[in-house]
Amino acid sequence: MSITRVAQRYVKPLLEIAVEQGLEKRILDDFAFVDSVIKANKNLAVMLSNPIIYSDKKQRILEEIFKGKVHDLVIKFFSVLSKNNRNEVLPYVYAEYKTEYNLIKNIHEVSVVSASDLNAQNMKEIEALCQKIYKTGTISIQHTIDPSLIAGLIVKTEHKQFDLSVASRLRKVKSELL
Repeated sequence: MSITRVAQRYVKPLLEIAVEQGLEKRILDDFAFVDSVIKANKNLAVMLSNPIIYSDKKQRILEEIFKGKVHDLVIKFFSVLSKNNRNEVLPYVYAEYKTEYNLIKNIHEVSVVSASDLNAQNMKEIEALCQKIYKTGTISIQHTIDPSLIAGLIVKTEHKQFDLSVASRLRKVKSELL
């Protein structure tokens, strides 16, 4: 079984408990913080996946780092992972929690990569287009700038990608010519 699937199996009941307590957004934010700490500290990520280090020691380290900085439900989640010798899934928990959170909140994430900054009108047009695709729910747009696109943009939804960049068109022409 893939590690993301294992993470998903732990996340679903956690999200159910968080929803019952009205803490789903707080837990999402806490896992975003945990994820950023793990990504910033490679030694922590290595420690979590190291089978030589006992799970209870991993749990104590996580508690020392995050106690008072995240909700107690997250600390209890660390305990559950440790008891089941599944600390190695922690770096994947945020992505899985966010996916499940977006599902229950009917939030659709859209990534927009453009060659230059987009004005408010452009962003409204992209959001309107996405509303036509999804029909219901909230659209969450993350915008990044990539000058290598030359001009145009790439819009990635959950299931589709629209590449309207000059760079991709040039690559296509080049491949047709060669």
